[in-house]
Amino acid sequence: TRADAVATVWPSFVRDFPTPHQLAAASESRIALSIRPLGLAQKRAAYLKQLGETLSRSGTVPTNLADLMALPGVGPYSAGVFLASWRGDRTAPVDSNVRRVLGRVALGTDIADRRQAAHLVGRLLSKGDAATGLFALLDFGAAPCRPRQPVCHMCPAGSFCAFKRAQVTPAGGRTSSASSGSPSGQ
Repeated sequence: TRADAVATVWPSFVRDFPTPHQLAAASESRIALSIRPLGLAQKRAAYLKQLGETLSRSGTVPTNLADLMALPGVGPYSAGVFLASWRGDRTAPVDSNVRRVLGRVALGTDIADRRQAAHLVGRLLSKGDAATGLFALLDFGAAPCRPRQPVCHMCPAGSFCAFKRAQVTPAGGRTSSASSGSPSGQ
């Protein structure tokens, strides 16, 4: 789910369902209506209602990966992002955007495999603010390191990006050039 889509839904969602108890008490159709712009509304609404019910019963939010992943609708990526942003844990949540950015910048390939990316994320998040580092990777994946037409000439990682140095063309696309006419914007 794109961050800009979540940003449009989040304020009203939190206003409508500020506590797990209120989320649990809401109908699935009401929840689905509030998250419809994100897609898969019915499936996600069912998970959100179950999540509200579970958190209402327990009275606490789990603080470790295994317990978070036991919650309805929560997988390793969501749990990792939550732990990195909420607790500052140095977790390694890896999605296709993170795999693409790290594959390009560090390895010079169009995408890193999951194991390589998890290792690189772990190293990157080992110092400093884990949440800021994670969200920076996600921002890079949205722009400038887009899947089909990365904007290499605008990228702050351009001076050390292995992908740009290798002038790799992404699968199914091309890089966006500034004015040089070359495929990689160099």
